[in-house]
Amino acid sequence: MSPKMNIISKFFKVATLTIAALGAIPALAETVLTYGEPGPNRGARASATKWFAQEVEKRSGGDLKIDIMWGGALFKANAARQSIAAGVVDMGTIIPDYFPKEMVSFSLTNLPFENLDPWVGLKANFDHMQSQKLPVI
Repeated sequence: MSPKMNIISKFFKVATLTIAALGAIPALAETVLTYGEPGPNRGARASATKWFAQEVEKRSGGDLKIDIMWGGALFKANAARQSIAAGVVDMGTIIPDYFPKEMVSFSLTNLPFENLDPWVGLKANFDHMQSQKLPVI
């Protein structure tokens, strides 16, 4: 066997062993979900969204991660519902005020005056949405 053939033979043996060794390492199961956010990555909503993504990663042991696309990079706020439904992203923020016909139940708790405590307003809205009773109109 010529020296050139010997080098090629050794190369293929090393390559085969390397591929076999890499195949023996278990594959890490990691899923990355894309999250569309029409707002910028600052402020209270951005902090809550970042916290949510961190909690998902922490509670899944790193198996599930969320890649947040900020500032309407993939869709604008008024196209969020359609874009998420069409699969542009896996999940995202939908602002109900842009979709009054499609998200009627959210508008039931919108009050025409300023809410002094946003948490109370959000909690009341959440409780309303979780209620099994139909509103009396």
